[in-house]
Amino acid sequence: MENYINHSEDNALLRLTGKIRSYKQERLAASFIFTDSDQTKMGVLAVASAAAGLPGQAAILSNYAAALEEEADYVQFNLGDKTVKGWLWRSPFGEGDDVIAAVEERGSEYELYGLMRPEDKVIALYPHCSRGRTRHVRAVVKWWLILT
Repeated sequence: MENYINHSEDNALLRLTGKIRSYKQERLAASFIFTDSDQTKMGVLAVASAAAGLPGQAAILSNYAAALEEEADYVQFNLGDKTVKGWLWRSPFGEGDDVIAAVEERGSEYELYGLMRPEDKVIALYPHCSRGRTRHVRAVVKWWLILT
C-alpha cells in the first residue's frame, strides 16, 4: 500500500496504491508557477525594464506580475485509510478506480503530485510537474529571451 520513492527524510515522496473512495473533483484557478514573492519581483523587474527603455519587456513582466492563474482540477479522495488531496492538470479518474499515487505526507493527509491508473496507463500530474518548478521557470525565461 505504501512505499518510499525517495528515502530522504525531508519531503519524502511516497507511493500509495489502492482503490479511490469518496472522490471529489473541482475545476478551479490557481497560480502554479510563481509565488506571491515571485510576482512582486516580476513587478520590480517590469518597472526596471520600463526605466531602461524596454517597453515590450516591461509590458510582459507587468502582465506576469499581475496574475498567472491557470485552471486545473483540485481532487480529494481516500486510498484505504489515507486522505489524499491535490491538484492535477486534468483528472480522468473516478470513484472505484485502482490507482498508484505519488504523494507527500502532510500531517494526517497526503499531498498529491501524480496519479496513474495501471489498467490503461493513464497518468495525470500536478500542473507543470513534467520539469519541476525551477526547470520550468528557466525554460520559460529562456524561450521568452529568445523570442523577444
